[in-house]
Amino acid sequence: MKKKIIAPFALTLLFALVSCGTTTTDSLPGGGSNGGGQTSQQGTSTIEFFGWGSAEEQENFQTLVDAFMAENPDVRVIYSATDASGYMTTLRNRGSSLPDVFYMPDYEFMA
Repeated sequence: MKKKIIAPFALTLLFALVSCGTTTTDSLPGGGSNGGGQTSQQGTSTIEFFGWGSAEEQENFQTLVDAFMAENPDVRVIYSATDASGYMTTLRNRGSSLPDVFYMPDYEFMA
């Protein structure tokens, strides 16, 4: 049962980390940037990943993040999490400084 729950999150995390881990600094037409994480002078990208869950789930995600960073030394992932009850409040309070990757509950998509 745990594998059925963790596997989709793990795949989503890995896909997001790989797709956001670009080190290009090209600008988009109109003066915008390409978004994603930050890149340091040494070419290391930093991605912020934010989620919620029990202590066990947070530990599992941290293990996945650590494994990803071990395989991708040029990408630094900062994982932070909170309990589910305060997640949306914390996310909304971030304003324009949202993390690069974060969970979005399905009920937030309802019109």
